[in-house]
Amino acid sequence: MPTPGTRIEVRAGLGDLAEEWDACVDAGPLPSPFLRSWWLDAVAGPDARFVCVHGPGTLIGGLALQVDRVFATPRFRVLGRELTPDHLDLVALRGAEGPVGAALAEWCARPGRRVFDLEGVAQEARLLQVLPGPVRVDVETDARFEPTTDGIDAYLARRSASTRTNLGQAQRRLAREHVETRPVPPAEIDRALDDLFRLHGLAFGDRSQFLPHFDRFRLAARAGAPSGEFRCYEARSASGAVAMDAWTLVAGRASILQRGRAPMRAVRDVGWVLFVAALDDLIADGATELDVLRGTDAWKPGWAGETRELLRLRAGSGLAADAVQQLIRLRARLARTLERRRRIDVS
Repeated sequence: MPTPGTRIEVRAGLGDLAEEWDACVDAGPLPSPFLRSWWLDAVAGPDARFVCVHGPGTLIGGLALQVDRVFATPRFRVLGRELTPDHLDLVALRGAEGPVGAALAEWCARPGRRVFDLEGVAQEARLLQVLPGPVRVDVETDARFEPTTDGIDAYLARRSASTRTNLGQAQRRLAREHVETRPVPPAEIDRALDDLFRLHGLAFGDRSQFLPHFDRFRLAARAGAPSGEFRCYEARSASGAVAMDAWTLVAGRASILQRGRAPMRAVRDVGWVLFVAALDDLIADGATELDVLRGTDAWKPGWAGETRELLRLRAGSGLAADAVQQLIRLRARLARTLERRRRIDVS
């Protein structure tokens, strides 16, 4: 049962609640940049649902979702899922976790049929106690991280000898080529994002799952840049930008979001030189952890030594919710089978 004195408000955007929402994010066990108000409001569309829990006089927590309909049933997913956000959960002020959880649990289980399919959920998410049971929990992937409280020199000392050697050689070679790295000032954010779009496209081409959603990413970047929570770092030669990284610095956690590189032999390994320069700057500005986020990219284990699991949670409420979820899974399997056959036919 919800705690007396709490109430639920469902909004399409945070608006004037942004500062209070961010205070709830900061109070969480693992503040995620993808839960920040500037990110959520930027990626929110007409399908956004901010489930806000109010206490006496203030916002005490909430849950950010987006909704569509599948088999005539509302389906709730994480807000901005197209940009593959990580470490997601409900948000709550410290000490208000119980009332927030109770209020959200009542909202999730209210009369009517609905399903929840939430990806990128944090390893020990409080959402597990909020969704209507039974909740199906699958490990979606891992996200790699490493503490950086002892500074950039100690961080680099933990890398392999070959990595350190290759990095040093690349730094000296690029210096001879007059390639310089720097943080991009907020006033240049649009130009930097144009370069990121171009360089990411050169590196990944049609394989990129990021570029189709770049417009929403640009809105979030613009919103986060003035506070310094969103940052771009670049490597430049005489001809212009040859590498670009997009990072966030939220609650002491430096997260690398996206990367772009020029495929030129003359600037090979520029990515690692830029990565280290950016991390050095972020540590100097208070980063106590590096998070390289989800993915099985071969480079990640060498640069971040620890892992957290990312979960996918599926649940439902109301009559026939289980049947709807089974139909969704069957449709997804059929789509994967058809895609495999298409690739075989093309090849």
